[in-house]
Amino acid sequence: MDSISATKRRAAAFQADVGNVSDGQRFIEQAVAALGKIDILVNNAGLEKRADFWDVNREDFDAVLNVNLKGMFFVTQAVVRHLRQAGRGGKVINISSVHEELPFPHFASYCASKGGIKMLTRNLAIELAPNGITINSIAAGSDRNPHQHKTPE
Repeated sequence: MDSISATKRRAAAFQADVGNVSDGQRFIEQAVAALGKIDILVNNAGLEKRADFWDVNREDFDAVLNVNLKGMFFVTQAVVRHLRQAGRGGKVINISSVHEELPFPHFASYCASKGGIKMLTRNLAIELAPNGITINSIAAGSDRNPHQHKTPE
């Protein structure tokens, strides 16, 4: 942050568990308090848990969906409320995954969350446009060899 401040720009760091709705909303409140406004939100938090579909437990499923989809939903909502209250437009960028479209065996909850991000982004793009708020998603691929995802037997 010192290197950012040295350029006469403002910087602040916050810690939050976006999988907890109140933490995510508090994060946005703290950012507005520290920086004065928010122009751009990048939703980049993500979690994946490897398990065969039949072995996924409720806690792991909830953890993945809470961070990847629910958290993104409510953090975005908090930013949109801030932008609308300020009477300004803004930008939201969601970091998704190619697994919103491509199967990723043993990661069903992750794929479901990324598919949800894709549709939510498309829906909000239409809903938020009249407010001057643009929302896009980047469906990034892995820079790893697909065989690296395999767990040694």
